[in-house]
Amino acid sequence: MKPDNVFLRKIHINAVEKTAKYLTAEAELIEALDEVEKHRAFIRLGYGSLWTYCTEALKLSESVAASFIGVMRKSREVPELKAAIRAGDFSVSKARKIVSVITPENKQTWIELCKTLPCKKLEKEVVLVNPKEVVHEAAKPVQENRIKLTIGVSEELYEKFQRAQDILCQRTQRPLSYEATLEQIVEFFVEKVDPIRKAQRAVAKSQRSSGESGRSRHSEKAVTEKTGQEESKTKIDNYRRPESAHKVAAAKNAIYEADVHKNKEDSSKRLSDSVSNVLFTSTVRRRLKNQTLERESEHQRYSLNSECEAGEGQLFTRTVKLRLTRRSLNREKRSHRKNLPAEVRHKVLLRDGNRCTHINKRGIRCHEKKWLDFHHIQPVSHGGKDNPENVTILCKSHHLQHHEGGRHTETEDMGLKRSKSLAN
Repeated sequence: MKPDNVFLRKIHINAVEKTAKYLTAEAELIEALDEVEKHRAFIRLGYGSLWTYCTEALKLSESVAASFIGVMRKSREVPELKAAIRAGDFSVSKARKIVSVITPENKQTWIELCKTLPCKKLEKEVVLVNPKEVVHEAAKPVQENRIKLTIGVSEELYEKFQRAQDILCQRTQRPLSYEATLEQIVEFFVEKVDPIRKAQRAVAKSQRSSGESGRSRHSEKAVTEKTGQEESKTKIDNYRRPESAHKVAAAKNAIYEADVHKNKEDSSKRLSDSVSNVLFTSTVRRRLKNQTLERESEHQRYSLNSECEAGEGQLFTRTVKLRLTRRSLNREKRSHRKNLPAEVRHKVLLRDGNRCTHINKRGIRCHEKKWLDFHHIQPVSHGGKDNPENVTILCKSHHLQHHEGGRHTETEDMGLKRSKSLAN
């Protein structure tokens, strides 16, 4: 064999060995990610999701992280997929193309197609089974402040979009492009549903109402004072008129009698109001008592009828009673916990920006703006109050991390301290 051929063969063998190691490493990384997700290690390490862990901690690109996570989760259902990757039959990027169609029933067929077909032909085979895979969702920057959005939609959704476009064109009296239509739809939805905007509207409304009530109280007070001054002035003018002492005394008596009569009317009115309130309260109490008695009697009849059942119906009745009891206990437990006041929710949302406030050990705040919960820094069961200083926002993963097992790790304590500082 010629020296050049020997050298080329060595290079080729080296490349083949490295490729085999690469494919084996892919299978090992799949197993490692499976362990991380199974034990929820990414949460204890301060990451809100497995995808965030892959992109930030493992430094994988977004597309590679999505490929590994998708193939890893499908490998739990179809272990042969991971075995084929470990054997070097195909890579994770190629395996991702069949994740949406492979099942335990058709696994042999799709694994064989993935081994033999090139990527383009494999994509065509997948599209025949799953037409949604024709268009892959993507957002690609094309210019400064411009992004190309690629999505696939159903005909029904497209007809609804066209209908929305027609309505907006009719309202604005001008033609609208797809982008302008989408902008109007998104703006309308965000204006109606966005919790931050709702909180801003609620705060502005409360400020307006407090200002208007203050002005109205001030105007009413001014009118009352002016009326009283006019009445006193009229009385003084009447006393100062050049009339006889008899007429002046008569006028004073008339004024005194009018005041007495007015006081009697006010007292009688207050008495009648108090009597009516007492009657109303007694009527309401009587009705509530009657309703309670009716419910108790109905419950007793239901219990007697249940005890009379026998045989197969007895087991069913016991099961139903147990479920009802559990539901009533759960409702009773939930009833002791009041909902967070709207004013507190609005202040917390505006303060935290509708974003998880957890800070990990590296000092990085969680970027999650979806699946958020309100979290009491000092639990209500330990005397915590429903005020903005004791409430913060956490995503579901970090909320679970703070409450899991009733214990706090070092990462959790740091997140709680940082949440308190953000709240203050």
